[in-house]
Amino acid sequence: MPTRTSARLVLALGLALACAGRLGAAETPDKLFEQAEEKYRKGEYEEAVKLYQGLIAKFGADKHAEDARYTTAFILQKKLGKHEEARKAYQDVIDHKVPGPMLANAYYHMAESYEQSERYGLAIKAYEEFLRKFPKNSRVALVSSRVEYLKNKRKYPENERKTEESEKDKRPPQQPRKQGAGPQQQAAPANAKSTDGEADGK
Repeated sequence: MPTRTSARLVLALGLALACAGRLGAAETPDKLFEQAEEKYRKGEYEEAVKLYQGLIAKFGADKHAEDARYTTAFILQKKLGKHEEARKAYQDVIDHKVPGPMLANAYYHMAESYEQSERYGLAIKAYEEFLRKFPKNSRVALVSSRVEYLKNKRKYPENERKTEESEKDKRPPQQPRKQGAGPQQQAAPANAKSTDGEADGK
């Protein structure tokens, strides 16, 4: 007959195997991707990135890893403003030749990230590479205009300052503020306008 000690060992072993089974089930590619997507939808971007990166590290050959690579780069650039990390992630998309529009998007956003970081020489090269690789892409006209703009910006940087100074000269003289008037009671400048940033969804 089995002793009480051996029975305990069998019970402990069974519990350990059950726990291992549950952990294994929680770490399938589908489960990890679902968890990452949920964090993304909730705006918990740091946690989403960790889950996407965990999926890539454990299941790099899985179909979900393709989406995870691109979405990681997109979050780092667009949601967290971590441009250097984002460019490394976009390069990972490019190196793995992720199929579909994500590959072209990776080249485009790589260049865009360089521009946003004010590394204009590298931005021009990256935009030009995009044009060579994707000559029929819907962004060709936009990218061509960005290349022209950045080349002029590098060639004539003083034009930017002159434009800003010219705009300042056009502003009407500031009216003296009436005594006792608070900020909410002051008139807005005649040339004041609101600007909306370009939305770029996932």
